[in-house]
Amino acid sequence: MKAACSFYYEDMKNVAQICKPSRVEKQIIEAIEGTVTDLGYELWDINWLARERIVRVHISKTATDLSITHSDCITVSKAVSEVIDELSMLGETAYHLEVSSLGSNPHIRTLNQLKQFLECELEFTDISGKKSTAIVSKIETDGTMQWEKVGETGRDSLTEGHISEFQRLRLKEARF
Repeated sequence: MKAACSFYYEDMKNVAQICKPSRVEKQIIEAIEGTVTDLGYELWDINWLARERIVRVHISKTATDLSITHSDCITVSKAVSEVIDELSMLGETAYHLEVSSLGSNPHIRTLNQLKQFLECELEFTDISGKKSTAIVSKIETDGTMQWEKVGETGRDSLTEGHISEFQRLRLKEARF
């Protein structure tokens, strides 16, 4: 047994502007996504930390039910560790598998994830590194979206742009 017990994608063309997984992360996603789905969960995010040899898997039940229990994590961990053990790109060296919930402020990595949080406050980091809070009201499959920045005095005017203007998106307030 090798396991010691940011990234779900539907279409890489649509998510490359938000966050493109590494080659290893993509292979892990392809290998375990069916297993996680068959267990009744959504694979939200995966992170491969090569130096530390850590595979982080973030799961949810649905977009409206983000609550994950310790038992859920154990169930998924046991199932995916068997699949990951078979992946030759990790080699024979031991790795550490961490399965967890999204937490209260999950990173948003795909357009489909972003669509689940329309009209919610999101923390944006633009390509220059500036952080702001905004509420997305519309997102198209090509990455075009409309949002309103949220400041101390409330919402600003509606802005239209492309998802590529942002390097990082994160849910500001959890919906439980």
